Amino acid sequence: MEPAQNEDEFKLLRVLSSAHSILDSSFSSKNDEDDTLYLNHMISDDFKFIETSQDLRYKSEILLKLKYIIRKWVSSLTDTLNININTNENPDKMKFFKGDLLPFGSYKLQCYTRDSDIDTVCIVPNFIKREEHFFGLLFEILSQNNKVNDLIAIKETTVPLIKMKFYDVQIDILFAQLNTMFLEQSIEEIISSEKIYNLIDDEKSLTSINGIRTCSAILKAVPNVNNFQETLKYVKLWAKNKGIYSNLMGYLGGISWAILVAKICQLYPNYKPSKLLERFFMIYYRWEWEELSVKIEEIDENVKAQYILKLNFLKDPWIDGSEKYFMNILIPCFPFKNSSYSVTGITLKMIKYHFEEAVVILSKIKQGLVDWKVLFEKYNFFMNFTKFIKINIHEKKNGETLEKNEKKVENEDFLKWKGIVESKLRKLSKLLETNIINTFLDICLYPTAFYSNDKNLKNSIFYYYGLRIKPSYVVETHENSKFINFMPLISWFIENLERGERIPQQMSIEITLVKYSKIEKKHIRELENNRFLINGFQNKMMKNQIKNERGKLYYDNDYFKKSFYSDKMMNDLGDVGVQNSIFSLKKKLKHIF
Repeated sequence: MEPAQNEDEFKLLRVLSSAHSILDSSFSSKNDEDDTLYLNHMISDDFKFIETSQDLRYKSEILLKLKYIIRKWVSSLTDTLNININTNENPDKMKFFKGDLLPFGSYKLQCYTRDSDIDTVCIVPNFIKREEHFFGLLFEILSQNNKVNDLIAIKETTVPLIKMKFYDVQIDILFAQLNTMFLEQSIEEIISSEKIYNLIDDEKSLTSINGIRTCSAILKAVPNVNNFQETLKYVKLWAKNKGIYSNLMGYLGGISWAILVAKICQLYPNYKPSKLLERFFMIYYRWEWEELSVKIEEIDENVKAQYILKLNFLKDPWIDGSEKYFMNILIPCFPFKNSSYSVTGITLKMIKYHFEEAVVILSKIKQGLVDWKVLFEKYNFFMNFTKFIKINIHEKKNGETLEKNEKKVENEDFLKWKGIVESKLRKLSKLLETNIINTFLDICLYPTAFYSNDKNLKNSIFYYYGLRIKPSYVVETHENSKFINFMPLISWFIENLERGERIPQQMSIEITLVKYSKIEKKHIRELENNRFLINGFQNKMMKNQIKNERGKLYYDNDYFKKSFYSDKMMNDLGDVGVQNSIFSLKKKLKHIF
């Protein structure tokens, strides 16, 4: 099966891109029901991906405790600021809004998985300010709570938030301010209606609230909520194991994957989850991503025009469609923003590769050659590339030493530093894809951090870019080796880490290019659980085939041995390029106080 290549097929996909299109309304077979039961058992028992009822009760209790803290904080500020909640400003006897904490994301969609965090929005009345009160007093209150760990404020982003672990559960808290302190209905009822747009005066609050509205709209758009939830669990496990689940790193985040699944549920309203999963890969393998949008609700242009006039704080790219993206997955509520805006050319290539791989595996499953488990095996990232850009984000020790068996703890400074680097990796990916390097190298960023137990560092994590020569540019001898100049890109990347950021002391970064044999064995083992089950037996031939497909990139390990701190060496690298892609960059960051 090939992606859409002729005009008729493209026209069909264009029709399918319309919201609520139905391609097949027939019902699934008994075999599909059996496959669904098997898949549910597999992801729950074999992959340990689904939360238990006890886990769900625990998270529910945690949310109630956090909501109590939020309500108490709002009440405290009401008293401190002498807010009069019984003034003539409330002639209709509306109720005073005491603030609330509402979940969205996978928790709101009830797609519970064991490793999922809880996304929430802290919604407050108009006298509570984001910088002064949310990032000020509330952050201080949370920092003094002994059940809170890994607390960090992320302010310089599209949607500012507080991240933390509360009772060992990862929770993200977004902030939304209403322009009133009195409500005629519950906040849940208002958010589910169009009235919410009359109560918001800033874009960041709208974006935060839309997290809740998007999840509600998705659940309303699918014909069978249970089938949607089960299918989404399969897709989430698959995407995470293939290393393509991360909005931050330029792949797709949870909402994008949910919209993609919801679209398939609309096309096949009566299919069982196992059949929906099969169609998920069949359709999106053939999708024309840069030409066609994925949407599950049509955009009413008249309603859109009214909102544009009302919400005049919105930026143009949100409303005029002028900005071009590699993928277009539209959220199902105003302003119909593209949830896949962060996808780059490099990451789209990996997403399409895994869609194609899934189609091949599904064909073998239908033939009885492989088990469903093969579809969900982790992508063996290190086995598929020949060289790696290794990014080591670390915190140096400050004279102290760890006792034996003492666990490293990520403090606030390191979490902030890690967040700064992670937020910029997508920019590095864009640089690499627009550079000439991308014409003869396949490049892939693995989105998950690998941890290190380096005793010489207080904290240390790694990210990796995989590199391999494209088949049409195989390098055979030293004489015809390509000149690959990474230095300008890496230098720009590090300079931008320093620009405008307050980098805590003892924080540093080291970027090097290494071959497979120099990767920490611990990191390789984390991804080496591929079993390649064929009729219940391990197929060594398939493993060997993958090893042989790893291209060979000529390198000279002793090419550079000098320090990279000298201006002359920097100039040489800039003018000549790094022969055979070997470079090593170790640069101390300036500490800004």
